[in-house]
Amino acid sequence: MFRRLHDEIDPNYVRSPWHESVELLYSGKVAMMIMGDRAKDELMQMGAVPGNDFLCVATPGSENYFIYGTDSFTILQQSGNATAIEAQRHLADVLMDPDFQRRFNQFKGSIPARTDIDMSTFDVCAQKAAKLFKSAGAADHLLPSMAHSIAVDVQTKEVFFRVLNVFFTYPDMSAKQAVAQLNTALITVKGL
Repeated sequence: MFRRLHDEIDPNYVRSPWHESVELLYSGKVAMMIMGDRAKDELMQMGAVPGNDFLCVATPGSENYFIYGTDSFTILQQSGNATAIEAQRHLADVLMDPDFQRRFNQFKGSIPARTDIDMSTFDVCAQKAAKLFKSAGAADHLLPSMAHSIAVDVQTKEVFFRVLNVFFTYPDMSAKQAVAQLNTALITVKGL
C-alpha cells in the first residue's frame, strides 16, 4: 500500500513543507493528506471546521491502532531544596489539572494526556481520536511514534526514514531490496 501511494501524490511533495501541503488540501488542490493534529490546527486557522470542511480518519490499514506523540516536561530531582520541590509539584499539578488539560488541548488541537477528561466540548476530530486512543489502549494497540523518537533513538529513526524515503521515491527498488538495505543499515547503526 505504501508504494501505491506514490502515484497518487503531489509530484512536488519532496520540496513542499508540510504546511504548504495543508494549504493545498484547504484549497481543494489535493484530496487528502496523511498528517497528525498539526494539520487540523492549520486548517482551523484558515477557517475550516472539523467534520464539516474536512474529515479526520485513521491512516488506511491502521484503524485499530493509535500512533501517539506526547508533549513532555522533564522535572529534575531537587535534593534538599524544599522550595524547588514544591514548585515542581505545583507545576505538575497545573499541567495535569483537568481544566488546563481541556483548555490547552482544545487550543492546540490535540487530545488530553488524561483519559478522564470530558470530550463533549472538543471538535469531532478530537472526539474520534480520543475514542480510538481508548479502544487501542484497551486492545494493547498503542504505538509510540517513531517520527518523534519516542519508539526508537534518533539514529534508528533516521535509518528507517532514509530507507523508506528511497523505497517510496524510486519505484524500481523492490520491497526485498528495501528490507535488505534496512537490515544492513540497522546492523551498522546498532553495532551488531
